Amino acid sequence: MLRSPILICATALLLILILILCPAAAAENESVFFHINEGCDYVEARQYTKGIASFDRAIELEPEFSLPWYNKGVTFHEMRRYDEALESYDQAVALDPYNPDTLFNRGIVLQTLGR
Repeated sequence: MLRSPILICATALLLILILILCPAAAAENESVFFHINEGCDYVEARQYTKGIASFDRAIELEPEFSLPWYNKGVTFHEMRRYDEALESYDQAVALDPYNPDTLFNRGIVLQTLGR
C-alpha cells in the first residue's frame, strides 16, 4: 500500500506547525515549505510534473532535507516511474535512514521492480 499524498501533505503541515513555534527556523525554511506544499497541491490535483518541479525547487533550497525527496518518490511512484521513484526514495533514506514511510514505500517499489 502506497502512502497517500494526503498523508505526505499532513506531514508537511505538521512540520510547518513545529517551525512556527521556532521562528528562527521558520524564517530560514519558509520558502522550502512553500515549495513542498505547492508540490503537494499539484500532486493532489494530479499535475505530477508541476509537483516534481516544486519538490526539485525545495531540494535546491535545502538539499539535506529528506521530505521533498520522499514526496518526489511518492509522485514518481504514482506515475509508475519506478526507477525514478527508487532513486528519490534512496536519496530520502540517505538523509533520514529511519523514516518508516520512506523505507516502506521503497520496499514496495523494489517489489514492483522484482528486486
